[in-house]
Amino acid sequence: MSSAPRNRPSGRTACTEPTSGHAVPAPAGRLVVLRDGPPELPHLYRIPAGISDLSRVVVAYYGRHQRFEPTGETELVEGRPVPVFRFVYSTAIAE
Repeated sequence: MSSAPRNRPSGRTACTEPTSGHAVPAPAGRLVVLRDGPPELPHLYRIPAGISDLSRVVVAYYGRHQRFEPTGETELVEGRPVPVFRFVYSTAIAE
């Protein structure tokens, strides 16, 4: 039996929960900028610690997975370059 937490995604996808507002989230994990997703999603997200492959980011939001892919761009946040991800599509969360 595995001792890994059940809420940690497996494979290549970084899955996050929304943070509130546009303030920089707490200092655990990697900060990314999300563009062109639902307007209610905050602009900044922190990817959970332990996720190293950022080929895409999936955000669970109101019963859907919002999917973002890297643009290759960076944006300065508090003087640090932060990778930018652009919305590509969303899917319903399976029950």
